[in-house]
Amino acid sequence: MRYQTSYSVPIVAVILSAANVFGAETIGPYTVNQTPIAASLTSGGGGSFNWLNVANVPVSINEAFTGFSVIADGYANAPAGTTIILTFAPGSLYNGSGPDLVLFDADNDGNNYRVATSYNNFASEILLTPVNFIDTGVDRSFFYGGTGPTNYNITASEIDLSLLGVPTGALVEQVRLFCEGASNDPLALAAVQAAAPTVSEWGMVILSITILIAGTSLLSRGSAPGNAR
Repeated sequence: MRYQTSYSVPIVAVILSAANVFGAETIGPYTVNQTPIAASLTSGGGGSFNWLNVANVPVSINEAFTGFSVIADGYANAPAGTTIILTFAPGSLYNGSGPDLVLFDADNDGNNYRVATSYNNFASEILLTPVNFIDTGVDRSFFYGGTGPTNYNITASEIDLSLLGVPTGALVEQVRLFCEGASNDPLALAAVQAAAPTVSEWGMVILSITILIAGTSLLSRGSAPGNAR
């Protein structure tokens, strides 16, 4: 008698681990699937513009607005004229159905942001004002430039790329945030559309499954009665 080996459980595990190329994080009513891979301050800033962090540790603009733990850090008191460019990985941000991005901010104290994308060289923009932001029901205590901590309500505004002149299914690489209010406190700009795995990523999934099946098959043959030497 040969032992029968079930491949279903390990195969499912491999698929889940290999296909989960992009992380996911839930913040209030939103599930974030993509975050920028780079961020830079191109204008503005100034004296009161300083870092926010749940730990009393300084963070750069790039550190604050990239990666996950999306609302763990950011910047506060961005004066009018402050501009931040956020770059997403190629193929990770596209115009899907419904909201595509969510802008998170610490409290809703006069938020005014002009948002544009590189799809049309930043020619089209929308203005987000306090009426566009909702309370996510999530709070965080932040250190501000080394002082604190102080508790903040995490607010959020949805962004539909269609309103920025991006056709359905079209890809976007960069998003520009222009602060127009007197005291914006941006925490993150993140995508809520889940990007599909690329061809190369599916190749890794298939390769992983093939190796798993081959290895398990060899082990089962070796352990079956009559195969021992």
